[in-house]
Amino acid sequence: MGYQFQFHTFVLLLATVPVAYAALSDLRTFRIPNMCTVVLLGLYPIHVWLAPFAIDISGALIVAAITFIVTFAIYMTGRLGAGDVKLFSALALWAGPALAAELLVVTTLAGAALSLIYLSRFRHVIALGFDQVGEASARDHVLGEKLPYGVAIACGGGTVLFKLAM
Repeated sequence: MGYQFQFHTFVLLLATVPVAYAALSDLRTFRIPNMCTVVLLGLYPIHVWLAPFAIDISGALIVAAITFIVTFAIYMTGRLGAGDVKLFSALALWAGPALAAELLVVTTLAGAALSLIYLSRFRHVIALGFDQVGEASARDHVLGEKLPYGVAIACGGGTVLFKLAM
């Protein structure tokens, strides 16, 4: 049981890599690479196999499907990017019915905080920081009008992965 728990924790740690990369990529380029979603979906069966607790797979699939349908509808209005839809749906699979509400609430709160930062003068400080480290594209995005919502989705996903490790 000890090794299984350690391997499961390692899989959860591995899953944070594509989530963090998706946030950084969205911040820099307003694109979330498909590989981030593919890696999350590839790690999910290993998570199910190694989890030291029962996982409601059918419930998780239903939550992911509903999430995809809703976020795809939002995508069709132009309010979300395709990468956001795919990343959020993959993370909804990991969240399942037990953590779906938490994923949604944390993502929403992080998105609200991100919106407030983008509306405030503080974004100029952030842009200056990106400029200082040579990230001109990130600087330009922070000063633009679009919002890298993948950052908020990554906050929600990170919370889910942390909860699964507990």
